[in-house]
Amino acid sequence: MLRPKILILALALSIVLFTSATFASIDVYFSRVNDPEGTIIEELDKARKTIDVAMYCFTDRDLANAVIDAHDRGVRVRIYLDKDQKEVKYSKSRYLTKHGIPIRYSSNPYIMHHKFCVIDNKVVVTGR
Repeated sequence: MLRPKILILALALSIVLFTSATFASIDVYFSRVNDPEGTIIEELDKARKTIDVAMYCFTDRDLANAVIDAHDRGVRVRIYLDKDQKEVKYSKSRYLTKHGIPIRYSSNPYIMHHKFCVIDNKVVVTGR
């Protein structure tokens, strides 16, 4: 009777100790101190399989170029933007589309105000 309990305890302990969440880390970057844009570009440059972006607006050309570079390397890129970004003057949506990156636009009547990116289902970049 003791043996099954030890086996169950060992299994539960190994699940807790060896899950990926156990080894996860959180890094925080602030705009005027830590160059978050450079860090985001580094992460985009490391992408191997997927980049999924949901943003209210996408206006930064350096970030757009990093996404295009990843797409050109064969990384699957999916971008979801607020519906108004089709027409906004400084939006990079047309630039990204011109480089073959598919963009979906929110059909919701309200502002889609997300600001996050998931890279290879391992790295999450988010903003305020």
